[in-house]
Amino acid sequence: MFDFLRRRSKCTGSVWYRGSIPHGVDQLEGLARRGIRVEPGDDREGCHWAAILSHPEWGEAEALCLRNPPAPSRDLLDLDPRLGSHDVEALMGCGVSVAVHMDGPRGMVLRDRKLMLRFLDALMGDDGVAAVDHTSQAFWTRDALEDELAHNADLDVQSLY
Repeated sequence: MFDFLRRRSKCTGSVWYRGSIPHGVDQLEGLARRGIRVEPGDDREGCHWAAILSHPEWGEAEALCLRNPPAPSRDLLDLDPRLGSHDVEALMGCGVSVAVHMDGPRGMVLRDRKLMLRFLDALMGDDGVAAVDHTSQAFWTRDALEDELAHNADLDVQSLY
């Protein structure tokens, strides 16, 4: 019945930060406290830097700090029922993002997306405003991520839309 959820998937998302000064790859050192190993990635056109993130349980992901990232549209933010007006205003003040790309290691869409959210949460640190799952165009505030990641159950299917 839910065979469409049992497949390899590509997971992409990003964390948004206030301001316009990009984070340096050296700011990822704090990820070690979360069990994430950081290695330099290949140089990419359109990126300030790239890094490979790996975690023994979550797998591997690529993090990219994009030059001139496309900002989320106000209309998209206003339509997201998970965001309050204060969240929308905070996101409108963001000009820096770090994107995450990963091949879902489990072959289960809901589990793999949750693993991506774990990487996004770790990258959010103390400075991130919100994260977004690019495929579902769903925004996650810090509190929403904290609630979702407080348990090990698969991501709710409603989070795909």
